[in-house]
Amino acid sequence: MLNTRQKGHIRHALFCLLALPLAGLPFWGCSIASSFTGGGVPIGKAAIIGRAVSAINLTKVMPNAKVHLVASTRSKALFSYDTVTDSTGKFTFPEVSVGDIGAGLSISITPANGGIRPQSIAFTLNKDETANVVFTLVPYTYKIDNVSGFNLQPTDLALQSNAPNKITAQLIDPFGNVLPVAPTFVLVGNFSQVNADGTFIAGSSGVGVLGVYWYNDIQTSAVVTVSDDVVNPPPPPRHVIPQH
Repeated sequence: MLNTRQKGHIRHALFCLLALPLAGLPFWGCSIASSFTGGGVPIGKAAIIGRAVSAINLTKVMPNAKVHLVASTRSKALFSYDTVTDSTGKFTFPEVSVGDIGAGLSISITPANGGIRPQSIAFTLNKDETANVVFTLVPYTYKIDNVSGFNLQPTDLALQSNAPNKITAQLIDPFGNVLPVAPTFVLVGNFSQVNADGTFIAGSSGVGVLGVYWYNDIQTSAVVTVSDDVVNPPPPPRHVIPQH
């Protein structure tokens, strides 16, 4: 069962979800803090583990893509980082300066293949936290305006600790049809490295945040609650109205 502090984190995260569409940017302080972290992150720092794959074929990786990260702390300090994806499409930023209260992060990725569309996302991250990022990219020939929202499964994002879990985030068109492409997502919490298909293992009970993104600033987010209790099979996906 969740303790009082963890329940407080849920209330805080729900406030952040309401603030996001109003701000249009990551809301300061809206990231789940200390008790549910990636572990092993230097004090005053955060870490990002990511990969880049095709949104149409998740087994197709994006090597040699340029990844640019800017962290803007609440004290208005700016930190810039650059890296390149390896042969398997993976990249890491092991020590990101986020200050004592957290930072707004902006990450952009530019594929080595000029026919693939770049992408940029933004979210907040507190010190000692780890974010798992999966960029899903499409060619310029794909009509990105076909996307109108998301389906998320499980619907309540209540997962079991120390067990394989999977979050399914599907893109839908204006008629509610599921599209054969996958969105980009960011998962903040005490999780192992997330696979491109959304599978991962939560190391302990606590609260995290899932952000789901598509091109043209279509995005949504949800609280992820991990418990030691047995989780029943999830109900059908819920329709999520995107936040622009």
